[in-house]
Amino acid sequence: MTRVKLNARQEYEYLNNYKVLQAAFKKHRIDKPIPVDKLTKCKMQDNLEFTQWLKKFWDAHWHGEEYDPVGRA
Repeated sequence: MTRVKLNARQEYEYLNNYKVLQAAFKKHRIDKPIPVDKLTKCKMQDNLEFTQWLKKFWDAHWHGEEYDPVGRA
């Protein structure tokens, strides 16, 4: 999580964050392609669809334990 820029405002910062996400997906063998070119344009529909998929994935794999993203660093 230390590589993620939480206050990203520029497209190059978004790209870096998506690269981190793609690396995490690859490491955990998650086969969902991330449409980075669409997501970095910040269009609501593209981001909504990806966020809905991410929520569905989280709900299917989360076991109820506490999660502290900053503390994981």
